[in-house]
Order: sequence, then C-alpha cells, then structure tokens
Amino acid sequence: MTEPPAQPSAETQQVALSDRLVVLRMEAFSVEEVIRQLAARLEADGLVSSSFTEAVLERERTYPTGLRLAGDLHVAIPHADVTHVIAPALAIATLARPVDFRNMVNPEEAVPVSIVILMALNQPHAQIEMLQRLAAFFQEPQRVRRVYEAKTAEDLIRALDLLSYNKEVTMAQPKRVLVSCGTAIATSTVVAKAIEEGLAARGISVITRQCKAAEVPALAKDFDLVVTTTPVPADLGVPVIETLAFLTGIGKDETLDKIAEILRRSG
Repeated sequence: MTEPPAQPSAETQQVALSDRLVVLRMEAFSVEEVIRQLAARLEADGLVSSSFTEAVLERERTYPTGLRLAGDLHVAIPHADVTHVIAPALAIATLARPVDFRNMVNPEEAVPVSIVILMALNQPHAQIEMLQRLAAFFQEPQRVRRVYEAKTAEDLIRALDLLSYNKEVTMAQPKRVLVSCGTAIATSTVVAKAIEEGLAARGISVITRQCKAAEVPALAKDFDLVVTTTPVPADLGVPVIETLAFLTGIGKDETLDKIAEILRRSG
C-alpha cells in the first residue's frame, strides 16, 4: 500500500457494531463457510457490495489472517480491499468448534480459531490500524475469554468494548518503512502488504511507501527503515534490510521479527 493522504484514523472512524452482525457458537466446518456466513450479514445490512465475499475469500488464500494467542482460544481477522465496502462495520462470530485458519505470521502453520472478526472498513489505512488494535486487545487472555463466553450478542459487544478500549490505549505513532523493488509496482505491493500485516500482528503500526531502487537515496531520510528486494546504497543514514523473504516465503517470520526489533529500537 502506498502512503495514504491524511484522513481520519480507525480510532475516529465510526464502525457499526450491532447484534445483527454477531453470531454466537456458529456451526461451520471451514474457513470459507465462516466467511460466507458473516459476509452475508454485512451484505444484508447494505454495508458491503456483492463482490465482498469473494474478495475476502481470495484475499484469505493469499494473505491469511489467523492470529495465534496465548492460551487455547485464537482469533482470525479476515477482510477485503476497501473498494468492496460501502460503510464500515465489523461482523463477529464465536465458533461452536475451532476452524483452522492459516497463521498470518507463518502461513504454513494452521491456527485453530474460535473467534472470527470480519472487518469491513472503507479507508485505506484503517484496516491496518484496526488490525493492530484488535491484535493488541486480544493479547490479554481475560478479554479473549470474555468475548468467547458471551451469552448474547449484546454481551459480546460489551466484552469487545472497542470504544472504551480506545480511551485506555494511546496508539503509538506509526513507523515509516520505505519498500524498494526493481520496478516498485507489483513486487513492492506484495512486500508492503506483508510488512504491514505482519507488524500489525506484532502490535506495530506502520506506514509504507513503495519506490524504485534508484529513488531510495533521496527518500530514505524520511523513513525509519528501508526494506528492499534489490541492492541499494548502504550509507543511507537509516537501517536497511535486503531480503527476498516476502517473495519466496523462506525466512519470512524471522525477517518480520528483525524488522519489528529495529522499529522498536527506533523510538
């Protein structure tokens, strides 16, 4: 994702949370079944377009959203591109039995998910901000348990309590990552999206900008880190990670951990 223009963040965006968008103890046996049931509720309320369901399924195949937590309850946060969303909302399900989603950090690993939050957000950077908020929210096992054990839709919404959570948490200023590839279009889009979601799962909000390798020296000073798939000068004044991990999948998790460590140290 290229760097978006200034706009309201997910913290100020009004997101619909209603009992019509909550399913308790959903009976489902596959990722597709879960997503189709939740997406149908969003579409019935006029919140997403008819293309939304297939867009979510396609995205989940490429960029999985299972999030492994401490304890025995895990979460998935599927979503689609903002072009398929009419009005922002969250559709939420607790599952009668866990369904295996692929891990967003390590796609080769299956995560037995018991809570699914289908995001429908219509601002480009709001998805990453909301993903970060939800990932941070669910780091506390007691919160996870309260959401999962809710007896009514109203209880679940109160347990999730994102509005109250916003008041309790001060969001860190997003880190800025410059993503450089040979052509700066298709390849860097894959890398940027993987970085944004991988870091969101680690509780770090980032803004990425894509560029060609030749543009890096002029742009690097305005960023906390440069991630590149092709050689760039070493004396840029900011850390540089040259890697193909986001294209090959080999060492992706370790690379994300390294990026997270560098960004946390950057203050």
